[in-house]
Amino acid sequence: MPVVPPLPPRTGGSAVLKVVAIGVLGTCLMIPLTLVWILVAERSNRRDQVVTETVSSIGKAQTAGGVVLDLPYDALERQANGAVITVTRHAFVHPEQLSIEATATPEIRHRSLYSVIVYRTTVRLKGTFTPPDLARLNADPVAVHWDRAATTVEISDLRGTLAVSPLTFGDRRVTLEPMTDTGAVFPTGVRGLTPLPADAAAPIPFAVDLTLAGSDALRFVPTGKATDVHLTAAWPDPGFSGAFLPTARTTTAQGFDARWQVSYLARAFPHAWLDTGQDRGALLHQRTASTFGTTFVQSVDHYQQTERAVKYGLLFVLLTFTVFLLWELLGNLRLHPVQYLLIGAALVVFYLLLLSLAEHMRFALAYGVAATATIALVAAYSASVLSAGLRGALGIATWLSALYGVLFVLLQLEDVALLVGSVFVFLMLALVMYLTRRIDWSGDRVPEHV
Repeated sequence: MPVVPPLPPRTGGSAVLKVVAIGVLGTCLMIPLTLVWILVAERSNRRDQVVTETVSSIGKAQTAGGVVLDLPYDALERQANGAVITVTRHAFVHPEQLSIEATATPEIRHRSLYSVIVYRTTVRLKGTFTPPDLARLNADPVAVHWDRAATTVEISDLRGTLAVSPLTFGDRRVTLEPMTDTGAVFPTGVRGLTPLPADAAAPIPFAVDLTLAGSDALRFVPTGKATDVHLTAAWPDPGFSGAFLPTARTTTAQGFDARWQVSYLARAFPHAWLDTGQDRGALLHQRTASTFGTTFVQSVDHYQQTERAVKYGLLFVLLTFTVFLLWELLGNLRLHPVQYLLIGAALVVFYLLLLSLAEHMRFALAYGVAATATIALVAAYSASVLSAGLRGALGIATWLSALYGVLFVLLQLEDVALLVGSVFVFLMLALVMYLTRRIDWSGDRVPEHV
C-alpha cells in the first residue's frame, strides 16, 4: 500500500510562537520605515522650496486670453445727504470672437539636486470687439467718454514678460503699458488707450503678440463669446486640466498638439457688465474657475516613486521573513529573532539607499544599485546563518530578485498597480498555504498510513 510522505518535524507551539515573534518584529520595523517615509517627504518639500525660489525669478504658471474693452461714462448718483453728483463709471465687454495661437518650448532647469520645468511661449491673441451697449446694460449715462476707451490684456505674472507687441486695434497700433489701476478687471496685465468713434457699434478687429516665460503650467481663459485655442509644445507628457478639456489633441514622443473650442454659454462669468453691478472679487473667482490648459508633467519623479516603494515596505519585509520561516520549518533549521531583525534592517536600508542614490542618478539605475546591494548582503548573510552554503544563498538571492523585480514593475504601473499588486499578494499567500499545508502547528498530529 502506498504511504503518505511523513509530515515535517513536529513543531508544536514553538512554531506558533516564532510566527508571533516574526509578526512583532515586522511591526517594529514599521518605525524605521515610517522614518524613511518622513525623510522622503522632507526631501520632497525641500525640492518644492527650491522650485518656488527658482520660478520666482523666471515666472510662475502663465494665464493668457484675458482681454477686455473698458468704456468710461459719467452718470448721476444721489448721495446719502440727498445731493446729486456726477461720477465716472465703467462698462466692460469681452471680445465677440477670440482666437489664441500658442507655441510653448519647455525645458528642464537644474538647481543643486533638483529640477524644475520652465518654458518660453509665444501667444498670439486676435479677435473682434463690439463696444458695450450701455442701454442694454441698464446704464444711464449723461456723457460717454469714447476717447478714453481702453483695452486691457492680462498677463498673470509680469515678471515672465519677455516681449509684448503693439496692440493692433482697428487701424491703430497702440503701445501697451503695465497696469497701474489696482481696481482693474485683471490683477496684472498691460493696458493701452483705444479710442472709439462716438456711438460705435460695428465690430473692431484686434491682435497682439505676447512672448512669456513661465513654469509648470500654461493656462487660458475663454473671454470671447466664442473662444478657439490652439496650443503646440515640444513636450511628450501634457497634463490637460481645468474647466474644459481639448476637443482635439495629438500626443507623440516629440510633443503634443491640442485645440479647444469654448462658448461663453459654458463659462462662469459675464460677457459684458457694469462696474456697479458686478463684484470684482466674485468676477476674478469666476474667471479662475473657467480657466483651462495644460501642465507640463514631469514623469513621476524619484521622490514620488520612492514614496510608493516605501508603502510596500512592510509587505516585502513580511514576505521575506516568511521565506526564512519556511526555510526553518521545512529544513529543520533555527534562526534567532535577532537574525530576523538584522535581515529586516537590511531591507529597510534598501529604501534609504534608493532615496539617496535617486537624487544623483536616474531612478531605474538607483533602484538597480540599491536592490543589488541589498540582495547581495542578505544572500551572503543567509549562506552563513542557514548553513546552506552557496545553494542556499542563490535561493534567497533568486527570491529577493523576483521580489524587487515585482516591486519595480509596480512602480512603473499607475492605472493597474493596485490590481497587479493584489494578484501578486494572492499568489504569494496561495504559495505559502501550499508549502505549509502539512505542517503540524499544534504538535499533536500523528502521521496516517494508508
